[in-house]
Amino acid sequence: YFDGDLAAAARHIERALQLDPANPDIFLNAADLAGNLGRTEEAVALVKYVVSRDPLNSFGHATLGSYYSYAGRQDEAIALRRTALSLSPGMVAAQYNIGVMLLRKGEPDAALAAMQLESEEGFRLIGSAMAYHALGQALESDAALAELINRYEQGYAYNIAYVLAYRGEADR
Repeated sequence: YFDGDLAAAARHIERALQLDPANPDIFLNAADLAGNLGRTEEAVALVKYVVSRDPLNSFGHATLGSYYSYAGRQDEAIALRRTALSLSPGMVAAQYNIGVMLLRKGEPDAALAAMQLESEEGFRLIGSAMAYHALGQALESDAALAELINRYEQGYAYNIAYVLAYRGEADR
């Protein structure tokens, strides 16, 4: 995750699987590696394996939802994220991620509704700024972005840049 050495990551995951071949966390890490290598279908297969072995694994459902979303399968992705949320009602960024998937589907009203249900304020502001922008409500988008910057500038710099890029303000 931190040094970008994917070959070393693969060796560590292979060794971890030798030591504990039933550990779902290792398979989720292997899925992340596959995803980082652009092997989305391989990542999906690995996470499906985790979910099939542990159907109550909320993180597994959420992760599978993310990979489906990357593959353009938004309806399935949203359903999986909702399953994750039902298994773990306090899951941080669950509603935010559902909102992002709804934005990808071109449903900004539904996206805003999901974003406003997000329990974690930072993600709620990130999502609201994007959803309001998609709805053409510039003042509301600007207000959410300003509050995000005011409260979370240091810890959410990447997310603020993501919102700006989404709004077409990549240079800013």
